[in-house]
Amino acid sequence: MSNTKTNPSEQSTVDAATARATEALDTNPLGVLAGGLALGAIAGALLPRTDREKDLLRPVGAKIGATAVAAFAAAKEAGRAEIEQRGLTKESARDQAKSLFENVVKAASGAASAGAKTAKQEATGKADAPDSTGGTGDSVPAADPHKQIMAAETDMGSIRSAV
Repeated sequence: MSNTKTNPSEQSTVDAATARATEALDTNPLGVLAGGLALGAIAGALLPRTDREKDLLRPVGAKIGATAVAAFAAAKEAGRAEIEQRGLTKESARDQAKSLFENVVKAASGAASAGAKTAKQEATGKADAPDSTGGTGDSVPAADPHKQIMAAETDMGSIRSAV
């Protein structure tokens, strides 16, 4: 035993620190463990590696790398098999994307036409009068932008479920 005497204020500081550490360990043991692992990893990263460590750990690193490559290949093959099982191909995905794009273009075109027509009506201060067919005289019937957007969303949903 040492003959050194501690100052009462130093002893109370040590006691308080010990009490805080004990409380932290009791209330959050996983947090303390994670903190200890983090400190250990930092210390290990800062210390230089010895040749002996390199020689001993090289086979372990090679094995881990080979296992990771094999796991990646297995996951890739399982994903490919699942896609094939669902009948999905590059061509079907391309067709769905093309259909989606066409519907989005139609919806945007219909919305732009409706917006231009409304702006024209507001600028002239009058609505188009119906022609003999009951329409407004347009050579092409106005597309319903809401229906086109709904069709595009349906196409998008089928692409999401396919992937």
